[in-house]
Amino acid sequence: MRLAELSDETFLLWRAPFGPHLDDFVTRACLEAGFQPNVAYQGPQIHSVIHMVAAGFGIALVPHCDRAVEAPGVVFRELAPPTPWTVLSVVRHRHRRSPVVDRLLEELPAINIDELSK
Repeated sequence: MRLAELSDETFLLWRAPFGPHLDDFVTRACLEAGFQPNVAYQGPQIHSVIHMVAAGFGIALVPHCDRAVEAPGVVFRELAPPTPWTVLSVVRHRHRRSPVVDRLLEELPAINIDELSK
């Protein structure tokens, strides 16, 4: 299913108290798909939003990692390409070293952001 096919649905959004907001990301993705989302609720936590979906209040776009949240009656489906995506950054303290983070930072420059947007 393409995002544009959800244009008549009621959206439930998550608004974190900090950082880039998923609700802004979802709204932008919907606008790029050709519609303004009908937003009924903005929850304080992604888990709240998923449980609002379980209660039948609407649908939500959630990060892939949140598919692990179990809620009765909730079904997770991936969107057909092109799917919305965002760029994340790694932040670390310059004096606290971690071999895992160092390895990640070595690998990240190899990712071609232009390829991800196709």
